[in-house]
Amino acid sequence: MLKLNNRAHTPSGGFLYVQPESGLQLVGNSWQQLVHRVKEHRVANKYDIGVNIEAEIEDQCCRNTVTGEFCREVKMDPAPKRHRIGEVLYFTKALAQKFLKGNKQVDQVEADSRAATCAGCPDNVSVYGCGGCARGVVESAVRRVSGAGRTAHDNKLKTCRWCGCFNAAQIWFPLEILHNNMSAEIRKALPEFCWKK
Repeated sequence: MLKLNNRAHTPSGGFLYVQPESGLQLVGNSWQQLVHRVKEHRVANKYDIGVNIEAEIEDQCCRNTVTGEFCREVKMDPAPKRHRIGEVLYFTKALAQKFLKGNKQVDQVEADSRAATCAGCPDNVSVYGCGGCARGVVESAVRRVSGAGRTAHDNKLKTCRWCGCFNAAQIWFPLEILHNNMSAEIRKALPEFCWKK
């Protein structure tokens, strides 16, 4: 996978990304502008967001618009060690929006079983950033998704290192939504005991 040496250094003509499903070319005068435009386009067109969206955009930018002096080849772990709070909020909210459009949540027994698995998983990790600042947003999103359902393990649930969702929210999602927003590479790398496998 290709990675930019410095995201603050904008190439001549800007950063270019082509959305595979639509063929639309998105250009950003800065890295942040391009990522924002790609996310907006995917949400507006109901395309999957994906937990590694920035790495995907970066790789394509290097292949499409940036010469070799701006990029380097890296071997990427399928999932980061920890996600930033903003990424997790964005990804969880995007999945929740899909979930809330006519999908049914799993039943209490299934949610309890999933929560127990996540609570004991070494990949149930804290996120980077100000968790206290985002606590209200997280709790609101989880309540909307779960229909105010709770499990005995909620106080132990953090964020999944692999899929980038808040575990307290995703335990209520149908598997189909999670699978549709997870790359085959990440799904294959999940621990054998993971209920999302």
